[in-house]
This record gives sequence, structure tokens and C-alpha cells, in this order.
Amino acid sequence: MAVVLTNQMTTRILAEGRSELVPALGESWGHHPANRVRLWPADDNGERKARLFKSASCPKRTAAYRITKAGVRDVKVDKAKRGASDGRTPGPATKRARVP
Repeated sequence: MAVVLTNQMTTRILAEGRSELVPALGESWGHHPANRVRLWPADDNGERKARLFKSASCPKRTAAYRITKAGVRDVKVDKAKRGASDGRTPGPATKRARVP
């Protein structure tokens, strides 16, 4: 069974006009789930990012995706643009098969 918890992000204003993105419900919520994925809003090209940054069994990774009329789709990744820490293999932007 999968359980999804959400915690909106808010901006904390720091000294000297700086700011940082922080969880609206506080940091304690981040210690309860075994896996944490942070979803970033779309950029100008409609590309969104999902970042796995807490997991006991998987390395930190970032995946790019788009939400289209046909559903959630992969984003083709150019090897030159892909970061060294991202071990994903670029692939076609196709729909994944459903698993019953």
C-alpha cells in the first residue's frame, strides 16, 4: 500500500534580503516517511522535476517529466545536459504500460 503525504513549501525570509524554501508544516514531517520525493513546478518549457532525496534503498536522483493531455510523460534527456549524478538513461517520451 502506498501512502502519499504532502507538505506545501513556503519561503522563509532571512537576514539581508535572502530567502530559502522550507516546508510549511515544519521539518519534523520530513523525518516520518521512509522515502521523500520533492516535486518542482514546471519551467517555461513545461518540464517538471521530481527529486528523490531521502531513501534507505535508492540513491538520490532527479527525473524530468511533463504533464500533457495524454497524461504524465517522460522528457527526453540530452546526454550533454544530464548531470553526472543522474544515472538515468535517456529514452523516448512514451507512455509506460500499466501494471495490474
